[in-house]
Amino acid sequence: MSLTSYVWVAQEETEEALRAAATYLAIAVTCGLVLLMGLFLLYGAAGTLEFEALGALVRGAGPVSGALGAGEAAAAGGAFGSPTLLYVAGACLLVGFGAKAGCYPLHVWLPKAHAVAPAPASALLSGILTKAGVFGILLVTVYLFPGDGLWGSWLLILGLVTMVLGAVLALFSNQLKRTLACSSMSQIGFILVGAALIALLGGDNELAVRGTVLHMVNHSLIKLLLFMAAGVVFMNLGELGFDEIRGFGRNKPFLLFVFLMGALGIAGVPGWNGYVSKTLLHESILKMQAADAVLGAGMWRFVEAAFLFAGGLTAAYMMKVFVVLFVEKHPERQMAYDGMAGSYLDGRSRVVLGLSAVILPAMGLFPQRIMDQMALYGQGFLGGRQALGEVPYFSLENLKGAAISLAVGILVYALVARPWMTEWEKDGGRRYPDRWPGGWIWKTVSTGR
Repeated sequence: MSLTSYVWVAQEETEEALRAAATYLAIAVTCGLVLLMGLFLLYGAAGTLEFEALGALVRGAGPVSGALGAGEAAAAGGAFGSPTLLYVAGACLLVGFGAKAGCYPLHVWLPKAHAVAPAPASALLSGILTKAGVFGILLVTVYLFPGDGLWGSWLLILGLVTMVLGAVLALFSNQLKRTLACSSMSQIGFILVGAALIALLGGDNELAVRGTVLHMVNHSLIKLLLFMAAGVVFMNLGELGFDEIRGFGRNKPFLLFVFLMGALGIAGVPGWNGYVSKTLLHESILKMQAADAVLGAGMWRFVEAAFLFAGGLTAAYMMKVFVVLFVEKHPERQMAYDGMAGSYLDGRSRVVLGLSAVILPAMGLFPQRIMDQMALYGQGFLGGRQALGEVPYFSLENLKGAAISLAVGILVYALVARPWMTEWEKDGGRRYPDRWPGGWIWKTVSTGR
């Protein structure tokens, strides 16, 4: 996958594309070799790499001494000889799979690759390639570290950092596909939090299993739609910077509908598919808050706050992109953009984008009939051990969590993104300077401004 997907990133063969592709390949190959070392360690200790056989050996090893939380923990002596050996092997596997998923601190290839890859390649990178890495992390968690508090705690930390940092970087970005790429990093963090909860909740992890599976599916569907919408912008303008594309979506109701469906889905607005999976993950956090006597309720309140805050940042950066594309006007090009209203998209593309867009609210409005049934396919495979009744997705308590995130998003956009990440122009419009952390810090250090 690393070698073939290199071509996706290098497709345009520009200097920037080749540099991003080289970064991606270097990380993928290096971390892939680390993963291979982990497989060697596992095979040397257990004599097999079959999931069920490894799981049986782990379950026969007994609980972990001193790990956070009891249950079927993975790293005692038993067949593996030493708990340290299994943790080292697991860490090697996490490095390899985490790099593919875009997990912090191995995420650096993700914004670079998406910014230069063609839109269909970005859709595949976000919708499929990163999920291969997440799938590997889930396998390691479920079969090697079931109920392991230490593994779950480290995975939780990585997930929280990835989730919040990705959202912050997306808020800083002033380029459309880079914003969506950093958003993918953030959503991978949500999924990693779900994977951590699968381990930490042990035998009571059915909500976490469903939320994790469904957020993987939801993120893939939403980002396929959003990256293809970004491709529509690029195919017409050849540019993706906010200063160049602002106002392009005005008087284009179909493009507005497509983008809005994806934006509302990724922001977790009730009635769209992203809300359902985020609700399940939020419920899992609340379950840990009530049950965990080791870390305590205070720690889990912090986790819940970070979860809701990252959801709010998601709403803020999607609001920022929406305003750029569909609300603001370009002072010099707006007449030309308005003239494209009937020719910017052909009929076949409208059918594909339209069908992809209507799926998202359909899934979100009928979660029990559609999404719960989808989640059942992964329930047993990922260790969901209890039958789950009907979840009250639209209860007042669950709607309250979504409302908090959306309120945070509105405040962040109004108080931070809008006034601080834009500059007024002489004509009364706004422009979007580079607030990307690396460039901004370098500029500040170099010039003192």
